Amino acid sequence: IYFRIGMIEQELGSLKQALTAFDKAIEVEPELEDVYLERANVLCELDRHEEAVQDYKKVWAFGNYGTEDVIDYVEALVELDLLDDAIQILYDGCDQFEDNAQLRLILTGYLFATASFEEARVIMNECLVLEPTSIDLFHQYFPAFGKIPEITGILAEIQSAHNA
Repeated sequence: IYFRIGMIEQELGSLKQALTAFDKAIEVEPELEDVYLERANVLCELDRHEEAVQDYKKVWAFGNYGTEDVIDYVEALVELDLLDDAIQILYDGCDQFEDNAQLRLILTGYLFATASFEEARVIMNECLVLEPTSIDLFHQYFPAFGKIPEITGILAEIQSAHNA
C-alpha cells in the first residue's frame, strides 16, 4: 500500500510525501524491486543524486529496468560528474537493449565528450545500422558538438561511408 501511496504522491507532484511513502514501502517490503526505481526517480527530482545512484545500483542488481531507466541512471551519474560510470552504464544498456539506437546515440555523445573518438565512431556506425537518421538525431541530442570541427568531420565521414 505504501508503494501505491508513493506513486500517487509522485504523480501529484508531492515529492517529499512520495519519498516518505517509498521509504516506508522499503521498510515494510525491501524485496519490492519497483519501489527502488521510483524512489531513485524522486530523489533525482529533488536533486539528491548520490542517494538516487544508490537506488539505481539496487535496480541494476535486480535486473528489472528499461531503456528510460538507463537514461535516468546516466543523468544522475553525470550530475555527480561520474562520466566514466555513466559511459559504463550506457555500454551495459546497449548490451541489454541491442536494438536501441537511442542509447547508442547518447553513448556516442559521451564518448565524444571524453575525446574517445574512435569508440564514438564505432558506436555511431552501429547506430546507423539500427536507425538511418542517427546522425541527424545526434545533432538534435547534442547541438553543441556541431561546432567542433573534429566531431563534425568524423560524423561527415561516417555518413559518407554509409551513403556509399
